[in-house]
Amino acid sequence: MSKKKTLILIVALEAIVLVVIGFACQQAAAVYRKSLAAPLVLEVQPSLTGDLSPTSTSQPQVQPPPQAGTCGQSGVMTILFLARDKSYGGNWPYGADLIRFVRVDFNNKTIRLIAVPRDLWVETPHLSYLNLDQSRLGLVYFLVEQNSTGTDTEITTASTNAVAQVLYDNYSVAAEHYIFFEMGYFAQAIDRLGGLDVNIPAYVSDGEKTFYAGEQHLDGVQALGYARIIPGGTELIDGWNRMDRQNLVLKALIAKLLEPANIVKIPGLIQQFRNNITTDLSPKLITDLACMADKVPQDQITNVRVEPNMILGAGPDSSMIADTEKVKQFLQEQLAP
Repeated sequence: MSKKKTLILIVALEAIVLVVIGFACQQAAAVYRKSLAAPLVLEVQPSLTGDLSPTSTSQPQVQPPPQAGTCGQSGVMTILFLARDKSYGGNWPYGADLIRFVRVDFNNKTIRLIAVPRDLWVETPHLSYLNLDQSRLGLVYFLVEQNSTGTDTEITTASTNAVAQVLYDNYSVAAEHYIFFEMGYFAQAIDRLGGLDVNIPAYVSDGEKTFYAGEQHLDGVQALGYARIIPGGTELIDGWNRMDRQNLVLKALIAKLLEPANIVKIPGLIQQFRNNITTDLSPKLITDLACMADKVPQDQITNVRVEPNMILGAGPDSSMIADTEKVKQFLQEQLAP
């Protein structure tokens, strides 16, 4: 073969290799940005504002310059975080045991966790196919799960979507993304991180588990027990303190994850518990959120909750009858862009 033909062949091979590499990189980039599970799909009411609002001047509106964001993102992202403990099945299934909105503000570097009681008595207009007009909020997850078909991921997504829809139907708030986690695996994840340091504000005991006030180092089983304990026996009696205890554990978990020795463990944790976590976040968004959490000062990670003064009294099966307008106003204010 002549040198000229050999040179042409080499160039052709190099071109093919470059095309293959370029295609592979595009494919990898697409996968990196692809949601790990199906997104939330909510039936929402169309807005009556926006284009229908009259303008006060015919002059072009001057748009403010966009604010600089953090870690490749800008603006506000809202995530619905649900956790379920299968041990609550059987005679009294609680469904979604932990319900939080997570508001991430990339511009102002703040993270806010908004706790919603699992036992709120809510309207369920989108569950008429189950002959269900009302239900406990957390129980919606269990009921849809029991009546759905498909893969485990598809059933989890459908059940999470149902909770998100009920939250919108009752309070007109919607999340952009979701994360669902099996609570039983919190213990294993916490042990992988070396346990949590929690400043317990007051003695609490249910006769089986006891926690004393003060700085405590909790292993996974202890941390999960502290987050779940209800000394009074019902949500109405001690549910508010229980939400506060859950918030303490969540904040301690975030702090532990952000320790330099543990940040490198995050990919391994996600891989290890991939069958127990369902989310529509993409690998890129997960990376951006981890980066963001590392840059947010601890005093800018705050917890708020639906408060007792927003509750009118007990409902069916010791559920909570809420003042819907008060809860709606509170959630909309906390989640506002």
